[in-house]
Amino acid sequence: MKVMLDTNILLDLTLKRENFNKVKRVLSTTGYEYCVCSLTLKDVFYITNSVMEFPKSDMKKMSDLLTILTVNREVVEHAYNSKMADLEDAIQEQCAKRSNVDVIITSDKKLIKQSMLKAMTLDDFIEMHM
Repeated sequence: MKVMLDTNILLDLTLKRENFNKVKRVLSTTGYEYCVCSLTLKDVFYITNSVMEFPKSDMKKMSDLLTILTVNREVVEHAYNSKMADLEDAIQEQCAKRSNVDVIITSDKKLIKQSMLKAMTLDDFIEMHM
């Protein structure tokens, strides 16, 4: 199963927020291909470093656990034409769609509601698959 982690899920990990241990548990579970949109990595790095020091070497360790999905013109064009008002969410969804992702894990309620793909919270994913 191919599982995309949204930006907010990786921020739970890098900023050691409330879901930190849950995200670590999910990432340590084998049998899944965990992936992220390439734009997610730069967003997570930027946001984390605006709050605390987070070296690129730590970012690399985290990204080594993930498949990095490419955002290209096709993804962006489809995102522009999407019914989603939020461009970031539309890019995430189109990146996932073009990469044959089975489920998106996010805490973004709007993305869960509007996505044409299967999207769920971290807790729902753990309950259904762990």
